[in-house]
Amino acid sequence: MKGNSIKILLVGSRYTGKGQIGRAWAHTDADLPTLQPVILYERMVTIHGNAYRVLAWVISFDPEFKDLRNAFYDKADGIIWTYDANDVTKRTFEDLDKFLKEIKEKYPKGLPPAVTFGTRLTDTIEQSDQLKTYFEQWAEKHDHEPVIQGLFSDKEQFQNAVDSAFNSLLDKIFQDRN
Repeated sequence: MKGNSIKILLVGSRYTGKGQIGRAWAHTDADLPTLQPVILYERMVTIHGNAYRVLAWVISFDPEFKDLRNAFYDKADGIIWTYDANDVTKRTFEDLDKFLKEIKEKYPKGLPPAVTFGTRLTDTIEQSDQLKTYFEQWAEKHDHEPVIQGLFSDKEQFQNAVDSAFNSLLDKIFQDRN
């Protein structure tokens, strides 16, 4: 944390909703072109009576941005790991492992606090619950709980899930500081 700014990384493979999560956090509909190396969303919050600017950095997983991506890992206060809750191939999980390996190189003494956020395209896919369990096990193994899922098609539920993920992460960040 630098001053009254909190740096949160949104990390995951393409099409896991990082941009939608960032827009929901910032309460904006603004969209940016695809294949941006880094996208920033922000929102002011009050924590323990103090105002903080919470910066949500959406980090691209595209190989051509690896050096730039690595630069943005520095001094993160927290991480939201994103996954596609409808991805029965579990490719999104493999990508999270690659990200985790990259980020661990920046934090040899331990990663910043983290939560795991799964995005769902529909609420009718039964694999979603099975995959949530799979990702809950992954998150628990790496101490990145809780696991929260947001449904794209239900704007209110998605906004509530995003707020829950950020609030849970902010609680962990401030808990670690006390």
